[in-house]
Amino acid sequence: MLHFPTKFITKDDKPHFLDTGEKNWKTNPGRTANLYHEAFSNEIKDNSLQQICSAIAIGAKYREHKGFHVRNSFVAKSDYLIAFTWSDGEEPKKGTGTYDTWKKCSKGTKRIHVPLKSLVDSPAAVEPMEPST
Repeated sequence: MLHFPTKFITKDDKPHFLDTGEKNWKTNPGRTANLYHEAFSNEIKDNSLQQICSAIAIGAKYREHKGFHVRNSFVAKSDYLIAFTWSDGEEPKKGTGTYDTWKKCSKGTKRIHVPLKSLVDSPAAVEPMEPST
């Protein structure tokens, strides 16, 4: 199940989250979500919002929420949470949206924090592995 912080618009040729024009992420989460997806898409050289559309087209289910914190509360109800962040240590950095989700998880939720730096600095990230023969 995908959980979005606001309405996801798929009907035009450029999928996006509803952006009301306000600059405050609390009252206009769509602007922030679009900016994060744009940066991520540039990094991976693919359109992450179009990937979401493709997933929905083949049956992925999703819910639209009223803001990031409300969305985080629903994500926190998962049995498992894997958080990839730029924070070091055993959990996401306090004060971040990922930490908001992390702290809302029940005691029974299996939580795993993966520092992205550990992946970037790994030999696999620097040099491609040779196929075994």
